[in-house]
Amino acid sequence: GNSYSLDATRYIERMMLQAGFGYEQFGFCCVMRGGASLQYWSEHLASDKVIEEKYAMGGTLVPKGDGWTLRQLLREPWDIVVLQQSSNQSDDYATYTPYVDSLVQAVRRECPNPHVKLAWHMTWSHALCFSCKPYSLKGWSDIVSATEQLLLQPGRFDLLIPSGTVIQNARACMDDDLELTRDGSHIVYGVGHYLLSLTWFETLVAPFYGVSLLLTPPSAEICSAYSDKQPFCPVTELNWQLCQECVKSALASPYEVDDTGLVYRLNTRLHRLRSTEERLYDLSGRRLSRPI
Repeated sequence: GNSYSLDATRYIERMMLQAGFGYEQFGFCCVMRGGASLQYWSEHLASDKVIEEKYAMGGTLVPKGDGWTLRQLLREPWDIVVLQQSSNQSDDYATYTPYVDSLVQAVRRECPNPHVKLAWHMTWSHALCFSCKPYSLKGWSDIVSATEQLLLQPGRFDLLIPSGTVIQNARACMDDDLELTRDGSHIVYGVGHYLLSLTWFETLVAPFYGVSLLLTPPSAEICSAYSDKQPFCPVTELNWQLCQECVKSALASPYEVDDTGLVYRLNTRLHRLRSTEERLYDLSGRRLSRPI
Protein backbone atom coordinates (compact mmCIF):
# COMPACT_ATOMS: atom_id res chain seq x y z
CA GLY A 1 0.00 0.00 0.00
CA ASN A 2 1.02 3.56 0.79
CA SER A 3 0.84 6.08 3.61
CA TYR A 4 -2.87 5.27 4.06
CA SER A 5 -1.78 1.75 5.04
CA LEU A 6 0.36 3.22 7.83
CA ASP A 7 -2.50 5.45 8.94
CA ALA A 8 -4.85 2.48 9.18
CA THR A 9 -2.61 0.27 11.32
CA ARG A 10 -0.91 2.62 13.78
CA TYR A 11 -2.86 1.28 16.80
CA ILE A 12 -3.12 -2.36 15.73
CA GLU A 13 -0.40 -3.62 18.09
CA ARG A 14 -1.94 -1.81 21.06
CA MET A 15 -5.32 -3.34 20.23
CA MET A 16 -3.86 -6.85 19.99
CA LEU A 17 -2.28 -6.43 23.41
CA GLN A 18 -5.49 -5.06 24.91
CA ALA A 19 -7.34 -8.10 23.51
CA GLY A 20 -4.96 -10.40 25.39
CA PHE A 21 -2.57 -11.51 22.65
CA GLY A 22 1.16 -11.81 23.28
CA TYR A 23 3.81 -10.34 21.00
CA GLU A 24 4.85 -13.84 19.95
CA GLN A 25 1.36 -14.65 18.61
CA PHE A 26 1.07 -12.15 15.77
CA GLY A 27 2.88 -10.01 13.24
CA PHE A 28 1.69 -7.11 11.08
CA CYS A 29 3.97 -5.93 8.29
CA CYS A 30 3.28 -2.84 6.17
CA VAL A 31 4.99 -2.58 2.78
CA MET A 32 4.49 0.91 1.42
CA ARG A 33 5.60 3.77 -0.74
CA GLY A 34 4.01 7.20 -0.55
CA GLY A 35 1.29 7.55 -3.17
CA ALA A 36 1.82 4.00 -4.49
CA SER A 37 -0.99 2.57 -6.62
CA LEU A 38 -1.94 -0.94 -7.72
CA GLN A 39 -0.06 -0.26 -10.95
CA TYR A 40 3.07 0.68 -9.01
CA TRP A 41 3.07 -2.54 -7.00
CA SER A 42 2.24 -4.70 -10.01
CA GLU A 43 5.21 -3.27 -11.90
CA HIS A 44 7.36 -3.46 -8.77
CA LEU A 45 6.58 -7.18 -8.52
CA ALA A 46 7.38 -7.78 -12.19
CA SER A 47 10.73 -6.00 -11.98
CA ASP A 48 11.83 -7.73 -8.75
CA LYS A 49 12.99 -4.46 -7.26
CA VAL A 50 13.93 -4.24 -3.60
CA ILE A 51 11.17 -2.86 -1.37
CA GLU A 52 12.03 0.66 -0.25
CA GLU A 53 9.96 0.84 2.93
CA LYS A 54 8.83 -2.06 5.13
CA TYR A 55 7.42 -1.40 8.58
CA ALA A 56 6.73 -3.81 11.44
CA MET A 57 3.40 -2.49 12.73
CA GLY A 58 3.13 -4.96 15.60
CA GLY A 59 4.15 -8.33 17.03
CA THR A 60 7.22 -10.44 16.42
CA LEU A 61 6.09 -12.70 13.55
CA VAL A 62 7.35 -10.36 10.85
CA PRO A 63 10.24 -10.92 8.43
CA LYS A 64 13.42 -9.33 9.73
CA GLY A 65 15.89 -7.14 7.91
CA ASP A 66 15.90 -5.21 4.64
CA GLY A 67 16.62 -6.08 1.04
CA TRP A 68 13.38 -7.94 0.40
CA THR A 69 11.65 -8.01 -2.97
CA LEU A 70 7.87 -8.18 -3.02
CA ARG A 71 8.00 -11.70 -4.44
CA GLN A 72 10.28 -12.87 -1.61
CA LEU A 73 8.02 -11.32 0.97
CA LEU A 74 4.93 -12.97 -0.48
CA ARG A 75 6.64 -16.33 -0.01
CA GLU A 76 6.33 -15.96 3.75
CA PRO A 77 3.47 -17.98 5.37
CA TRP A 78 0.99 -15.10 5.69
CA ASP A 79 -2.55 -15.68 6.97
CA ILE A 80 -3.94 -12.50 5.40
CA VAL A 81 -2.62 -10.14 2.70
CA VAL A 82 -4.26 -6.73 2.28
CA LEU A 83 -4.29 -4.67 -0.93
CA GLN A 84 -5.52 -1.14 -1.62
CA GLN A 85 -5.58 1.50 -4.35
CA SER A 86 -3.94 4.92 -4.06
CA SER A 87 -6.34 7.51 -2.70
CA ASN A 88 -6.44 9.71 -5.82
CA GLN A 89 -7.37 6.71 -8.00
CA SER A 90 -9.63 4.90 -5.56
CA ASP A 91 -12.81 6.30 -7.13
CA ASP A 92 -11.96 5.13 -10.67
CA TYR A 93 -12.31 1.40 -11.25
CA ALA A 94 -10.56 1.71 -14.63
CA THR A 95 -7.29 2.26 -12.72
CA TYR A 96 -7.70 -1.02 -10.83
CA THR A 97 -7.33 -3.38 -13.76
CA PRO A 98 -5.38 -5.34 -14.85
CA TYR A 99 -3.07 -4.61 -11.93
CA VAL A 100 -5.26 -5.90 -9.12
CA ASP A 101 -5.61 -9.30 -10.81
CA SER A 102 -1.87 -9.68 -11.32
CA LEU A 103 -1.31 -8.96 -7.62
CA VAL A 104 -4.08 -11.28 -6.45
CA GLN A 105 -2.72 -14.08 -8.62
CA ALA A 106 0.79 -13.47 -7.31
CA VAL A 107 -0.35 -13.71 -3.68
CA ARG A 108 -2.20 -16.97 -4.27
CA ARG A 109 0.68 -18.36 -6.32
CA GLU A 110 3.62 -17.35 -4.12
CA CYS A 111 2.26 -17.62 -0.57
CA PRO A 112 2.97 -21.10 0.88
CA ASN A 113 -0.15 -20.95 3.08
CA PRO A 114 -2.90 -22.63 1.00
CA HIS A 115 -5.54 -20.97 3.20
CA VAL A 116 -4.23 -17.41 2.85
CA LYS A 117 -7.01 -14.81 2.78
CA LEU A 118 -6.98 -11.67 0.65
CA ALA A 119 -8.52 -8.50 2.05
CA TRP A 120 -9.37 -5.29 0.23
CA HIS A 121 -8.86 -2.01 2.08
CA MET A 122 -11.51 0.48 0.97
CA THR A 123 -9.93 3.84 1.78
CA TRP A 124 -11.53 7.19 2.66
CA SER A 125 -12.15 10.24 0.52
CA HIS A 126 -10.26 13.54 0.78
CA ALA A 127 -11.56 16.59 2.59
CA LEU A 128 -13.06 19.33 0.44
CA CYS A 129 -9.98 21.50 1.02
CA PHE A 130 -7.57 19.01 -0.57
CA SER A 131 -5.91 19.52 -3.95
CA CYS A 132 -7.56 16.65 -5.82
CA LYS A 133 -10.55 14.30 -5.75
CA PRO A 134 -12.17 12.11 -4.52
CA TYR A 135 -13.83 14.67 -2.26
CA SER A 136 -15.93 14.09 0.83
CA LEU A 137 -19.37 12.42 0.49
CA LYS A 138 -19.42 12.34 -3.33
CA GLY A 139 -15.90 10.92 -3.38
CA TRP A 140 -16.83 8.27 -0.84
CA SER A 141 -19.82 7.27 -2.98
CA ASP A 142 -17.53 6.88 -6.03
CA ILE A 143 -15.07 4.79 -3.97
CA VAL A 144 -17.97 2.56 -2.93
CA SER A 145 -19.00 2.09 -6.58
CA ALA A 146 -15.46 1.11 -7.56
CA THR A 147 -15.23 -1.28 -4.62
CA GLU A 148 -18.54 -2.95 -5.45
CA GLN A 149 -17.36 -3.46 -9.02
CA LEU A 150 -14.06 -4.88 -7.78
CA LEU A 151 -15.74 -7.40 -5.51
CA LEU A 152 -18.29 -8.54 -8.08
CA GLN A 153 -15.79 -11.02 -9.50
CA PRO A 154 -15.59 -14.10 -7.26
CA GLY A 155 -12.21 -15.36 -6.14
CA ARG A 156 -10.52 -11.99 -5.91
CA PHE A 157 -11.00 -11.11 -2.26
CA ASP A 158 -12.24 -12.85 0.87
CA LEU A 159 -12.60 -9.83 3.16
CA LEU A 160 -13.50 -6.15 2.91
CA ILE A 161 -12.10 -3.56 5.34
CA PRO A 162 -14.59 -0.66 5.05
CA SER A 163 -12.36 2.13 6.36
CA GLY A 164 -13.84 4.69 3.99
CA THR A 165 -17.35 4.11 5.28
CA VAL A 166 -16.21 4.21 8.91
CA ILE A 167 -14.63 7.63 8.35
CA GLN A 168 -17.69 8.87 6.45
CA ASN A 169 -19.92 7.69 9.32
CA ALA A 170 -17.74 9.61 11.75
CA ARG A 171 -17.77 12.72 9.56
CA ALA A 172 -21.56 12.65 9.68
CA CYS A 173 -21.61 13.02 13.45
CA MET A 174 -18.31 14.69 14.40
CA ASP A 175 -17.86 18.37 13.64
CA ASP A 176 -14.34 18.94 12.31
CA ASP A 177 -12.99 21.50 9.83
CA LEU A 178 -10.70 19.06 8.01
CA GLU A 179 -13.15 16.12 7.99
CA LEU A 180 -11.03 13.98 10.34
CA THR A 181 -7.83 14.50 8.36
CA ARG A 182 -4.67 16.32 9.38
CA ASP A 183 -3.93 17.79 5.96
CA GLY A 184 -7.03 17.12 3.87
CA SER A 185 -5.87 13.60 3.01
CA HIS A 186 -4.07 11.68 5.79
CA ILE A 187 -6.17 10.77 8.80
CA VAL A 188 -6.01 12.85 11.97
CA TYR A 189 -4.00 11.55 14.92
CA GLY A 190 -6.02 10.14 17.79
CA VAL A 191 -9.67 9.61 16.87
CA GLY A 192 -8.89 8.92 13.19
CA HIS A 193 -6.31 6.24 13.87
CA TYR A 194 -8.51 4.66 16.53
CA LEU A 195 -11.41 4.39 14.06
CA LEU A 196 -9.23 2.81 11.37
CA SER A 197 -7.28 0.36 13.54
CA LEU A 198 -10.46 -0.82 15.25
CA THR A 199 -11.98 -1.47 11.82
CA TRP A 200 -8.97 -3.56 10.84
CA PHE A 201 -9.03 -5.44 14.14
CA GLU A 202 -12.74 -6.24 13.92
CA THR A 203 -12.38 -7.36 10.28
CA LEU A 204 -9.14 -9.35 10.42
CA VAL A 205 -8.84 -10.58 14.01
CA ALA A 206 -12.18 -10.67 15.81
CA PRO A 207 -14.01 -13.11 13.47
CA PHE A 208 -11.20 -15.66 13.57
CA TYR A 209 -10.45 -15.59 17.30
CA GLY A 210 -13.83 -14.60 18.72
CA VAL A 211 -12.26 -11.65 20.56
CA SER A 212 -13.92 -8.29 19.92
CA LEU A 213 -12.99 -4.87 21.30
CA LEU A 214 -16.41 -3.41 20.59
CA LEU A 215 -18.19 -2.38 23.81
CA THR A 216 -14.75 -2.26 25.50
CA PRO A 217 -13.28 1.16 26.36
CA PRO A 218 -9.91 1.77 24.68
CA SER A 219 -6.89 1.29 26.89
CA ALA A 220 -4.94 4.22 28.33
CA GLU A 221 -2.10 3.31 25.93
CA ILE A 222 -4.42 3.72 22.96
CA CYS A 223 -5.89 7.01 24.19
CA SER A 224 -2.44 8.53 24.75
CA ALA A 225 -0.75 7.16 21.61
CA TYR A 226 0.74 9.83 19.33
CA SER A 227 -0.47 12.62 21.60
CA ASP A 228 2.84 14.35 20.88
CA LYS A 229 1.92 14.62 17.19
CA GLN A 230 -0.08 17.46 15.74
CA PRO A 231 -2.89 17.88 14.93
CA PHE A 232 -4.23 15.51 17.59
CA CYS A 233 -7.93 14.84 18.27
CA PRO A 234 -8.01 12.67 21.39
CA VAL A 235 -10.08 9.56 22.04
CA THR A 236 -12.02 10.40 25.20
CA GLU A 237 -14.79 9.13 27.46
CA LEU A 238 -17.13 11.35 25.44
CA ASN A 239 -16.38 9.96 22.00
CA TRP A 240 -15.04 6.37 22.18
CA GLN A 241 -18.56 4.90 22.11
CA LEU A 242 -19.42 7.10 19.15
CA CYS A 243 -16.33 5.81 17.34
CA GLN A 244 -17.36 2.22 18.00
CA GLU A 245 -20.88 2.88 16.71
CA CYS A 246 -19.34 4.20 13.48
CA VAL A 247 -17.30 1.01 13.13
CA LYS A 248 -20.18 -1.33 13.92
CA SER A 249 -22.42 0.39 11.41
CA ALA A 250 -19.80 0.20 8.64
CA LEU A 251 -19.12 -3.47 9.29
CA ALA A 252 -22.85 -4.19 9.04
CA SER A 253 -23.43 -1.94 5.99
CA PRO A 254 -20.10 -1.19 4.27
CA TYR A 255 -21.74 0.62 1.34
CA GLU A 256 -24.06 2.88 3.33
CA VAL A 257 -23.45 5.93 5.52
CA ASP A 258 -25.32 5.80 8.83
CA ASP A 259 -25.85 9.06 10.67
CA THR A 260 -29.30 8.24 12.04
CA GLY A 261 -28.69 5.00 13.92
CA LEU A 262 -25.77 6.29 15.95
CA VAL A 263 -26.54 6.33 19.67
CA TYR A 264 -23.95 8.93 20.67
CA ARG A 265 -23.28 12.32 19.13
CA LEU A 266 -20.78 15.01 19.97
CA ASN A 267 -22.28 18.37 20.85
CA THR A 268 -18.95 20.14 20.72
CA ARG A 269 -16.30 20.41 18.05
CA LEU A 270 -13.31 18.08 18.17
CA HIS A 271 -10.33 19.64 19.90
CA ARG A 272 -7.57 20.03 17.33
CA LEU A 273 -4.06 21.43 17.59
CA ARG A 274 -2.19 22.72 14.54
CA SER A 275 1.10 24.18 15.64
CA THR A 276 3.95 22.01 14.39
CA GLU A 277 5.42 20.54 11.23
CA GLU A 278 5.20 16.91 10.19
CA ARG A 279 6.78 14.80 7.47
CA LEU A 280 4.22 13.62 4.93
CA TYR A 281 4.04 12.14 1.44
CA ASP A 282 2.53 13.85 -1.54
CA LEU A 283 0.52 11.83 -4.05
CA SER A 284 3.56 11.25 -6.28
CA GLY A 285 5.33 9.52 -3.42
CA ARG A 286 7.78 12.29 -2.54
CA ARG A 287 8.46 12.99 1.11
CA LEU A 288 7.81 16.52 2.22
CA SER A 289 7.69 18.56 5.38
CA ARG A 290 5.45 21.59 5.57
CA PRO A 291 3.41 23.51 8.12
CA ILE A 292 0.11 21.87 9.02
